[in-house]
Amino acid sequence: MEPLNHHQIIVTVNGPGEISGWLYPFAAALKRRAPGLRICVAVLPYVFASGAEVSVVKTIEGIDAVAGVKETMRYLYGGPLPAGFEKGRPGCLVHFGGEPFLSFVLARKWRYACLAYIETSENDRPWFARVFVTDESALPRRSSDGRSAVVGNMMVDAAWMRTPHRQAPFHPPQTIGIFPGSRTLTLKHLLPFCVKVAGLAAPALPQARWMLAKADYISLEELKAAAGDEAGRVLEGESARWEKGGPLGYLVSPRGIRLEIQTSGAVMAESDLAVTFPGTNTAELAALGVPMIVLLPTHYPELYPFPGLIGYLHTVPLVGKPLKRSLLLAYFRRVRWLALPNRKLRREVVPELSGAFTAEEAAAKLLETVHGPLERVGQELREVMGPPGAAERLVDEIMAYLRGGAPV
Repeated sequence: MEPLNHHQIIVTVNGPGEISGWLYPFAAALKRRAPGLRICVAVLPYVFASGAEVSVVKTIEGIDAVAGVKETMRYLYGGPLPAGFEKGRPGCLVHFGGEPFLSFVLARKWRYACLAYIETSENDRPWFARVFVTDESALPRRSSDGRSAVVGNMMVDAAWMRTPHRQAPFHPPQTIGIFPGSRTLTLKHLLPFCVKVAGLAAPALPQARWMLAKADYISLEELKAAAGDEAGRVLEGESARWEKGGPLGYLVSPRGIRLEIQTSGAVMAESDLAVTFPGTNTAELAALGVPMIVLLPTHYPELYPFPGLIGYLHTVPLVGKPLKRSLLLAYFRRVRWLALPNRKLRREVVPELSGAFTAEEAAAKLLETVHGPLERVGQELREVMGPPGAAERLVDEIMAYLRGGAPV
């Protein structure tokens, strides 16, 4: 059967989660099946964007072209075709992230069908010709018409691609990985907080090896600056100095705790227990069976980015910041589960800490978790996330559609 090498697939993304968790395994699977097929990525606006999306996409093997937010929006408003994108090739657009209507408009400009991969039914739209979902709970209400299919969660594929030689975690944990996030805006607050948490917990874990994950979206210089610069810091924390050694160096705290800096994939591969924040990391760690604690400090919610008008309220004089603060605190109180595996199971399989908690409270939760049933938790995490293979199944579905799909 012809591998569709003359086709083009445009993928819309908007932030680190879709790029690292979905696009990475999808591009690899697609190029294995059709090496000549073109994969073009259009980045859409996103309030949680790191600013490094284009540079990270360019590092993913198999991507033929990428358009940043400015280039994408310029084309939507009648500007030039983004570099590397081609008109005239058969193909389709696959929506991973961003405003769905923008994906639809882009698809119409190419005369392509608009397909989508989503993780909640709320993200479905009537203009999606086909909808592929992570699990049955995400199936749209209109799923009985043959338009929808469950393919699995590609974050599982991404996790195993980054850590192909991952071994089962040790119990009690010997290596504790800290994942402070992928956005410079929050890193300056969360990283020093994590340094202090590690320093408070370390005396009770004298044999522990501490590792710090540097996200692809953060440079080493940005990480070093966030660790050492106290200006504008709103959470309690401890600064740390950078020292040479290992692949990326170490952060050394005032208490003498040495945090070995490595890439996120390398830290995932080594961690027996993780300290992280809500996001894609909770899914990838769960896929690998790594127990974790998930932290969401809400001391100053008015500083956080947020979708929609609420995200801009802090710019309104006098009343903006307190209004945004109260609205976001009300929102956080309604969010029952932070970690993806907890949301899937509808119970707290990995401990979460949310609110205006202290570093001492976070360290106590970490030590409590260390002495918990980590082996059982790890097995439960792997089971709820399922095995890899979602990217291959999604490619199967898209290729079948392209071979038999009706023109737009």
